[in-house]
Amino acid sequence: MRNFILRFTIVFFIGFSVLSVTTPDITADTLDPASDSWVWTTDDSKKAAQDLAADCLNGSWRTEFTFQTNSIPAVMVDSIRNRSSYHIDTYTLMHYLEEILVNSNRVSVKLDKSEADFIFYGEFNSTIEGSGEEKEILYLVYLELVELKTSKKVWIKTYQTRKPYISQNIAW
Repeated sequence: MRNFILRFTIVFFIGFSVLSVTTPDITADTLDPASDSWVWTTDDSKKAAQDLAADCLNGSWRTEFTFQTNSIPAVMVDSIRNRSSYHIDTYTLMHYLEEILVNSNRVSVKLDKSEADFIFYGEFNSTIEGSGEEKEILYLVYLELVELKTSKKVWIKTYQTRKPYISQNIAW
């Protein structure tokens, strides 16, 4: 019985020691909901789409096309590539952009490139700026509209927003 208690005590302390070494040390800022304030959200996608669509729809390319052809332009949102180091759902941004364009009644949104007069291409990028405690993430959405017939870029805009960068201090 004595051997059993001794073995149990040794196994218990060794097991407890292993658990305390492998359990992550989560600091208070990683548990704070505000620590995710640096993350790109669907609200950010919506705001970016609103800003980009408003600028695009008010561009001279649309009035020139309508004047020359006596019809509204047909556009297609092709792709927005994520070139950042974060997982960003660019499909949500594309969806919001298409939604705004469709509901504007100023352009006709097509799903087939052969039916479109113009096509949207874009990129999403991010960079960390600053040093020490004063770091920020600069999120950039580049969007351009290309006339398919001539391959001419008729509109370009960069949307940018800054968010405080909060280090994720998880130690193993």
